[in-house]
Amino acid sequence: KINGPTGTLHQPYVMPFVGTWTTANLSAPATTGVNNTDNVEQVYVASPSVAGVYTAVVTYSGTLTNGAQNFSLILSGGVANASAPAPASSAVSPAVGTSGTMVATLTGTGFMPGANVKLTKSGQPEVVATGQEIVGDSAKVRINVTGMTAGLWNVVVTNPDGQIATLANAFTVVGPIWQEDFESGAAGWTHSATAPTYTIDNWALVTTQSHSATHSYFASGPSSKNIEDLYSPSIAIPAGADSLRLTFWHRYGFQSQRRDGGVLEFSINGGGWFDVTASGSGAAFVSGGYNGALNSSSNPLNGQQAWTGTNTTAFTQVVLDLTDSAKYAGKNLQMRWRIATNSSTASTGWWIDDVVLAGATSANVAPSIATPAAAAPSPVTGISTVLTVGASDDGGEAALTYTWSATGGTFQRPVSFSENGTNAAKTTTATFTIAGNYTFTVTVRDAAGLTTTDTVDVVVDPTATSIVVTPPTATISYGGTQAFSASVLDQFTDPLAVQPGVAWSAGGGGSISEGGTFTAQTVGGPYTITATSGTVVGTASATITKAPASVTLGSLTQTYTGTARTATATTTPAGLTVNITYDGSATAPVNHGSYAVSAIVNDVSYAGSESGVLNITGIPIAEWRALHFTPAEIAAGLADDTSDADHDGLSNLAEYGLGTNPRVFTPQPGFVFDGTALTLNFTRPKALPDVTCIAEYSENFTAWTPLSIELITDGPTQTLRARYLLIPGETSRPFLRLRFTR
Repeated sequence: KINGPTGTLHQPYVMPFVGTWTTANLSAPATTGVNNTDNVEQVYVASPSVAGVYTAVVTYSGTLTNGAQNFSLILSGGVANASAPAPASSAVSPAVGTSGTMVATLTGTGFMPGANVKLTKSGQPEVVATGQEIVGDSAKVRINVTGMTAGLWNVVVTNPDGQIATLANAFTVVGPIWQEDFESGAAGWTHSATAPTYTIDNWALVTTQSHSATHSYFASGPSSKNIEDLYSPSIAIPAGADSLRLTFWHRYGFQSQRRDGGVLEFSINGGGWFDVTASGSGAAFVSGGYNGALNSSSNPLNGQQAWTGTNTTAFTQVVLDLTDSAKYAGKNLQMRWRIATNSSTASTGWWIDDVVLAGATSANVAPSIATPAAAAPSPVTGISTVLTVGASDDGGEAALTYTWSATGGTFQRPVSFSENGTNAAKTTTATFTIAGNYTFTVTVRDAAGLTTTDTVDVVVDPTATSIVVTPPTATISYGGTQAFSASVLDQFTDPLAVQPGVAWSAGGGGSISEGGTFTAQTVGGPYTITATSGTVVGTASATITKAPASVTLGSLTQTYTGTARTATATTTPAGLTVNITYDGSATAPVNHGSYAVSAIVNDVSYAGSESGVLNITGIPIAEWRALHFTPAEIAAGLADDTSDADHDGLSNLAEYGLGTNPRVFTPQPGFVFDGTALTLNFTRPKALPDVTCIAEYSENFTAWTPLSIELITDGPTQTLRARYLLIPGETSRPFLRLRFTR
């Protein structure tokens, strides 16, 4: 749904027929309402009547699987709008941080939901606040002060539209002037009962409870009227110190109903003790302050504000600002934690841990640059340079740390440093991954967190280092060409922006042009193709294969002559040597038959082959006619199949089938009867292509029956016979004949 700025509700379309499946409903137009049916819903605001904020709300009813549901939301119909006013910041509170994560409130105007807050300081990494809560003209944020450099920081607010408000030098990070975590004993710490009136002193270093590590100071509260005190060492606060803040962590369990409790008191330069909340104390709690007044007539501090009752089951932090810097700067400060008990029930006691007095002080001077940052070599033609810098500090150079970063220039990839963030990093090797202009900033930090910076500019020149030839390998046919290209790379294997000219050469196999086009002239390889620019060389390889040639076979049908019959082969290109084999043999065949022909080009530069079948047959009838008849006779029909030019009773087709001369009288084949069989013996040329010879027998010259023909001898001229075997007792006499057909 969409909620309008005046409370107007815009709901999605729903179909009225859902649940009521009537013809009328199915024809009814969509209405609006709660849509619990469709997986896609549309809320349409045709003409927004009021200017303001319209809120799209996605809700559900029922239950969700695993408590979650992904969805997509599309908003359309928007138009350009005037930019929102820029944010303005007026104050941040609290404005001082020491360590740990603290909550600060930034006030101003124009803060937009989704704005982010960060703290900036020249020469320092940005610190991004977390957990922003933008409510009206205030922003509540969480800042992790730990590790931040002491001094003034800018507070920067950036709205989602990119507009920025900066509160300059509004937040102060104070460093420790003095601190104690009780992990290495407690030098200078003392404790006692307030004599002579009170005698019980339970303060001691313990390991039963602690905020950090293992140790804390602890005292239980006796079941009698008593005061027992824990004294810090005297702390010398530097002259000119300001933004002083005292923090410590404690855990306590005092008798209920404010009978027992604890307080914190100060003494300056050994003078009288005063409560930190007393008038004129120059101190004020920021957080974790007193939580009630003691209420027992037998308690020595009855009526005073104190920590009483039980804080929690864990340590909590007390933050106390010394608001009157002049009262404390240049003085010696001593602190005491006092447990005051009444004369009834004993108290569990009070744990004190991790006491820190922090502040900004001029006693520590920021380091200074003694030897300006430098780079060698510069400009750089390789991949690295050595960065050096020298610094001095009032705390000694050995305590300084040097942190390098690439902060400007035209480079596009990161730089790595052999040493960084240590004292040894005053000399470090910067290794590059791309050519360009670099500005290096070195941040020199002392033990107190004060810094100074210096910069050095370095130019990394792209230097021709290698050449990549494309394609790296090529296979080219004889007489063909291949275009090669070259890319000259710098020391980072990036192509030079301005490519120098290259000289081409070929190590055999052919020739290459000035532009890199190689012409294949000798089969073999691989041959080396070389591109040279100055002293830089790149290579590729070329293998030259034989060019294709076509082969055409001829004379594959030939007439038997008693001599070797050969096929012919022609090639394109012409004149190539061809090796021809017949059924795998180089010897041309003589006899009738079909022979597999293989023709393979035998040439140093060309390859090709063809296959076919050589058929050696008897003489075709047309050729046979031309041998025996003139063209005029053929035209006159004297050579026709049924003619008998020599009048010997054998037709021309029979003369052709028997291999006899049609112009010379030829006796007809002889028949032999031996009493058991009637046999017809005859000869004929082998494999005549245009005639079929059929043997038949008949008893009445009307019905003829085929009879098998036997091959007696084989060769260019075959001997055959047809036999009719008589059945014993058979009295009939059959007749035999040879019939010739095309």
